[in-house]
Amino acid sequence: MKTKMHKAGVSLLIILLTQVWTLSAFAQDGNAVKHRTAVEGDTVWVVVNHVKPEKREQFERFVYDIFWPAAKKLDPKAQRAFDNTRILNPAVAEADGTFTYVFLMDPLISGEDYWIDSLLGKMFPEKEAEEYYRLFRDALARDGEHYAFVQSRYWGGPSKK
Repeated sequence: MKTKMHKAGVSLLIILLTQVWTLSAFAQDGNAVKHRTAVEGDTVWVVVNHVKPEKREQFERFVYDIFWPAAKKLDPKAQRAFDNTRILNPAVAEADGTFTYVFLMDPLISGEDYWIDSLLGKMFPEKEAEEYYRLFRDALARDGEHYAFVQSRYWGGPSKK
């Protein structure tokens, strides 16, 4: 009996350690949440970009291969803007054929720079920054939209307190 309980205890311990290790690995993953989300009274920005269907790959290459990795060139304080920004990719095309990408600054950090042209100027030499900004602008079907919100006291369902 004692051996069965010991084996069950060891098995349970192995399962728990495996789960802790898995959660620890997830927490260190680059996709894990590294910031807090907005709390009541925080400002949240939503920026909507409408991308031409034939330029979708160009837009994603700019954002994911050029712009986002270059944030490492910024000082740690400026990198906070990236840490608190999420990008939502479109699931389907809009009725007009464009693809809508959403940048969600949650929360917006007061005093930080969020403007792509300005940030490119801090990341690259002037000519290169201008070239990358043209690449970004060329992918857009029209000007983006910017919305500012203030987080209400309601977040999540009734079980959150």
